Amino acid sequence: MGQEPGSNAEIKAFQESFGAKWQMFEKSDVNGENTHPVYKFLRVNSELYCAKDKTSSEIPWNFAKFLVNHEGRVIGYWGPSTDLD
Repeated sequence: MGQEPGSNAEIKAFQESFGAKWQMFEKSDVNGENTHPVYKFLRVNSELYCAKDKTSSEIPWNFAKFLVNHEGRVIGYWGPSTDLD
């Protein structure tokens, strides 16, 4: 949806201008035809997946949360409006 129009290098330079030094993932699609494989996996292995229809709902917005255990199993999903405090 165009929230971050810059290139990966521009995004990195921007975050570093605020002192951030951590490693970031590259810019990737969460929904749509170019969905990154990580997000496809999360959707199909969470409550967003409907086994009956063999379809998965889109990740609705920023701050959706997935919990993945050390075996790579999705064990929880919370929508963007869920506060986990």
